[in-house]
This record gives sequence, structure tokens and C-alpha cells, in this order.
Amino acid sequence: MRFSRILQPVRRSYIDVSVDNGCLEADAFDRDLEYFATSNAVPFESLHLRADQDAPVIDFGSLESFFARRKKRYALGGPRFSWAFGDFFYNQNPLGSCTGHAAAHAYMASNRHIILHHGKTLLKDINPIGAWFRSKNWSTRGGQSVARMAAEINEFGNTPASEIGRNNTQPNRSRIEAAAEAAALNQSGICFFKPTVESIINFARSEIGTFLGNRVRVSDVKLDRNNMPVPIFSGKWAHATAFTDYVYHEGTDYVYWLNSWGAIYRHTCVYGSPLWGCWMTPDLLEFFLQGANDFGNGVAVFAE
Repeated sequence: MRFSRILQPVRRSYIDVSVDNGCLEADAFDRDLEYFATSNAVPFESLHLRADQDAPVIDFGSLESFFARRKKRYALGGPRFSWAFGDFFYNQNPLGSCTGHAAAHAYMASNRHIILHHGKTLLKDINPIGAWFRSKNWSTRGGQSVARMAAEINEFGNTPASEIGRNNTQPNRSRIEAAAEAAALNQSGICFFKPTVESIINFARSEIGTFLGNRVRVSDVKLDRNNMPVPIFSGKWAHATAFTDYVYHEGTDYVYWLNSWGAIYRHTCVYGSPLWGCWMTPDLLEFFLQGANDFGNGVAVFAE
């Protein structure tokens, strides 16, 4: 989708904020951006277009049958995890670049799930700093909103680490600009959705990465009654993170939540889940989503 004509004139005031507060609340422009996108969204079947066409914005209402098919497939085949090929994560420290990292993590998770399903794509290593830095008019100060990050990866794409390296804390504008063509080959189809427990579970079970902003802080992890690492909530933040995987374990739905602060959530898990995050049940997810609407809609990220 072409967001250029409405994004280009906008210059948001990028104030200095801490890493904890890298996700900006949705303002009137962000709401208008979401409305523009959803008003021009296309059915899910339009996702797989010719390589020379722009990545679409998908209509959430058109995904009902897709979710049903993926739920049935999961029941037959069981879980496959995005980390099967090893870590693909980036630590955002010290920049307030959480939206860029959450978006890139969601994209790479979706990419890996495609490979696990049928293998008809290349394994992508996306440096989150490319799209985030570009979305902010080449400023490293402050944060970014979910909607503007989504528009950026949809129209201009994700910058491969093969073009700019894996340094994600000291962005090089000239290298990112030179990699514009490579980024365009990694545009993301996106879908804006209301951040609810049901929608996040549906996307995770369907092997589609998502990202969103929220207020409830995950301070640590603990093992629940099913010996699954789950969050300990304490305090608040204004932060964007991703959801990448799903498992049905001991009669309970779990979605894997992925942060961008390194391997700080020490735990053991029967599924080998990374120490960069933890699992959430529907009840925990509902608590986590308190205040999420302040940051606008969540975004599902479809990889090529």
C-alpha cells in the first residue's frame, strides 16, 4: 500500500525518552493512518501477489477461514517453533527502538514458520534498525508508534543484515539508503487488529508473528503449574514487543511473547523456548493487554 502521500509531510516531535518508553502512544495521525489502511485493505487471498507488486494491507475480517484452517492443521501436526533455526533476535539497547525490533522479530518469526511449513522461501536476517531509523526521518532520539512502524515496513520494507551488517545501535544512514532496493524486496504484508486475547492466539496458532504496544511490564518469569515459564508482572512501561509462537500444552493455550532486551528471562522449558521472553496463557495475556489500546491496534506481519 502507498502510505507515502500521507506519511511524507508528517514530522512528529521526537522527544528524548528512556528505552522503557520507546513505544509512543497513538495520536490522531496514527488513528487516521490505521483508518486509511483498514479502509483500503484487501482480502487475505490477495497476500500472495506478483513479486513486482506492493505488499498489501490485509482485511482482518477476511481471516476467519484462514484461522479455522490453521487451527485444524495444528491439531493434526502439532507445534513447530520459529527458533528451530537458532536465535534471530536483536537487543535494542540503548535506543528506544522497540517498535522496530518488535516488527522485525514478528517478520522473521513469520518467515521461519513458512520455511518450517513448506520451505519455499529464504531464511531472512533483518536488522531492525534499518526500517526504524528510516521511519523517524533519520533520528535516533525518542521512540516510534506502532502504526507508523507498520506503515514503514509495509511500504519501504525491512533491511537485510546482509546489506548493513548486524550493528543495530549505531545506524549508518548512507548504508541504509543504499540498501533501499534490498529492503523493498522484503516488504511486509500487514494486518491491523484490535489487541485481544483471541486475536493474538489466532495469529500465533496460525504461525503469523504480531507486535503491539502495552503498559504492563514483564519483570521476570516463573514456572506455572504446567512447568511452563510465564511472566511476573511488576510496574509499567510504554513498550512494543512481539508474539511469535503457539503451543497447546496440558490442556492450555500458550503464546510465546518475545522482548528485545536480551536473554534476561532465565528459565528452562520443554520446548526450548528462548530466554528472550516467556509463554502467556489467556488469563496472563488478558492482564498484559491492559492499556494496549492506548498505543493503537496490534499488527500482524506477513513475510514473503
